[in-house]
Amino acid sequence: MRTTRTCCLVFSLAMVALAVVHLRAEQTRTASSLLRLESRWVALRREWWGLQSQAARMHAPKRIHDRLQLINADLVAPIDDVTYRSADRLADRR
Repeated sequence: MRTTRTCCLVFSLAMVALAVVHLRAEQTRTASSLLRLESRWVALRREWWGLQSQAARMHAPKRIHDRLQLINADLVAPIDDVTYRSADRLADRR
């Protein structure tokens, strides 16, 4: 009778130990999978932000052109004449 109880107890403890090992292995696999998915999520989010900024840069010249047409601004090229600039500075100081 005592041998039977001892065998059942040893068998029960072995089964609990196997269950714990199995659960720990599953926990490690799940944590690894979660970390992989999270790093992929960060990479996708970074790519999405890059695409958004690239699209914004592509639309920016069109928006500027549309706004200039809206206010009917006649733009001229900047003057690179140094004397003209210095004359403006002198006029501003007076």
